[in-house]
Amino acid sequence: MAKVKVSDLQSGWVLAEDVHDLNGRFLMGKDCELTEKHIRALRAWGVNSIQVSGDDIPESGSAVEIPEDLLTAVQTEQEKRFAHADMQDDFTKELLHQSILYIARSRFGK
Repeated sequence: MAKVKVSDLQSGWVLAEDVHDLNGRFLMGKDCELTEKHIRALRAWGVNSIQVSGDDIPESGSAVEIPEDLLTAVQTEQEKRFAHADMQDDFTKELLHQSILYIARSRFGK
């Protein structure tokens, strides 16, 4: 099982769990085999990533090796942006972490 970005999905992969939109509305059920039509629908509903079954499916972005100096530079920038945020809050810490990875990947070109 792997969490995969909708942009990386392929036809034939199978959902490992039910998919809901941002409002909690049910979209597709566990064990559904994805088609191109399903993938387009997920994009249209604003779904970013889903859990799919299979041991050979890589997690989105797991193979990207970002240079340490780039990560450090982006982390410094983002920590300034988050200077007034409550860094004891788990959501805020995860948001900082994900923003660092997102920006570093986009700058690295992956």
